[in-house]
Amino acid sequence: MEPQQTPNPSPQNPYVTVSTTAAPVAALPTAVFDQVVTNKIWSRTIKRLNYVTFTICAGLLLVIDLPIRLKSPKLAGFLTLMLLAFGSFVVCLLFELWASKKLQSTPQSSLDSAILTFAVIRNIIIGLNVIPLIQIIGLIAYPLVVLSIVVNATMIIIRLKQK
Repeated sequence: MEPQQTPNPSPQNPYVTVSTTAAPVAALPTAVFDQVVTNKIWSRTIKRLNYVTFTICAGLLLVIDLPIRLKSPKLAGFLTLMLLAFGSFVVCLLFELWASKKLQSTPQSSLDSAILTFAVIRNIIIGLNVIPLIQIIGLIAYPLVVLSIVVNATMIIIRLKQK
């Protein structure tokens, strides 16, 4: 296509060469570079969920479970199981905090809501494991925690590679 000449209002140059082969302005992609993308699931929701669960579980272990264990040494096995459940939660917490530092500035993915769902299930079951009288229900559901940890870790690794 040949460039067309259009009239110029200036008296010194009556015609200006304008190329009509350029893409129209509306067809160009627009981007806003001054806005920072924040993924609310990673920057807020998962962090808050894990911090609240950590606080509740640590409080139950220190305020209820440890004094019960000190009064009756026969319950040492139950305290050991509670500490193992809490330890597995702390490992998940640290892994998710590490992942959240990398993923909080990325756009939200469909995997994020699935990761959040598995984190909620895991935290509920771990919470059941540190409550003394309900611990048996938590122990029955503990294989689901292991499955949740494996699935969540796999989805987080996949999500990190999507970045």
